Amino acid sequence: MKLSDKFGILGLSFMYSLMLDIVIGIFTGWEYPWWAVMSLGWIICIPFTYLYEKKDSTCPSCKLSWKAINTYQDVIKKEQILKRETETENGVSRKVNVPYERVTFYQHRKCESCEHTWKELKTAENKT
Repeated sequence: MKLSDKFGILGLSFMYSLMLDIVIGIFTGWEYPWWAVMSLGWIICIPFTYLYEKKDSTCPSCKLSWKAINTYQDVIKKEQILKRETETENGVSRKVNVPYERVTFYQHRKCESCEHTWKELKTAENKT
């Protein structure tokens, strides 16, 4: 499930804008009018989020937007990997190996308009 399915394009744009607001706040020491930066973030994030989501949901055959739907997945490979992450305990930070499961799969998609089907190779990583 994509984030835009869960939150919608405006909700996703709001989250990106909020992240931009926090980054700017950290770099400027919070010396700015928050409403101005948040508005600027929305002006920047909404069009980019819309265009990204539109591109992701466009059928490669008929080129219609908002018509591609996920049908099913074929798992190709599952593997255990270790990632180095920083863990803080009692104010002491240290690097530890954290196990992740990496899944490589084909995401099968279908166009609601022309019935064209295709598959995309994707990879997902989850903590185990």
